[in-house]
Amino acid sequence: MQLHGYSVLCCRAGLHQATKAGFITGLYLVFTPLLGFVFFQARPTRDHIAGLIVALSGFILLSFPRGGEPLNWGDVLILCAAMAWALHIAATSAFARVSDTRTLAAVQVMTVAVMAVTVHLILKSLGFEHQPNTLDSKFLLQIGYMAIMVTFVAALIQTWAQGRVSSTHAAIFYALEPVTAAVFAYMVLGEQLGFLRGIGAAMIVAGVMVSRLRLATRKKLIA
Repeated sequence: MQLHGYSVLCCRAGLHQATKAGFITGLYLVFTPLLGFVFFQARPTRDHIAGLIVALSGFILLSFPRGGEPLNWGDVLILCAAMAWALHIAATSAFARVSDTRTLAAVQVMTVAVMAVTVHLILKSLGFEHQPNTLDSKFLLQIGYMAIMVTFVAALIQTWAQGRVSSTHAAIFYALEPVTAAVFAYMVLGEQLGFLRGIGAAMIVAGVMVSRLRLATRKKLIA
């Protein structure tokens, strides 16, 4: 699932706005409880269901073609990537209960590396590599940055931080992830969503908040 998520995100390059990609990728947070129920019998709460409905409604507003424009397949690819990430998280949560977490993490990283190299060699042999990467210092620097900073350091900081903040605060930070992407896309690329797509993006954030904060569930437990 990790490999599928990374691959789809790379395939959508050139088909998608970075702003929309950030909000649609954030849907993995509301897909995770649903896929956990489908594959691992982890029953979702009312908050999860409500959050999923709100977030998917936002996705429709965000991605629905307007003014005669065709369907943006980049949106569909990003949605597939979000579902892949969600299934990966659900599977990791299920297997972590019966496995050593460090061993599980190491096996995941090594498996993804081996599968990625294998898929690359297969696609290259079939003639799908139209823009081959030159193995130079710039390419190695990019790979090193993605492997060390984006993968290892980010996961380390996230694990450290989550042990020091409440689940409520963590949920808010997760919900603000696509907002951060939108801010940087505006500052760096000058991207804008428009009114209706802005509403759709806000609904995705709201759906994530509803799903992660679990307010209705907490009230039920208090009662």
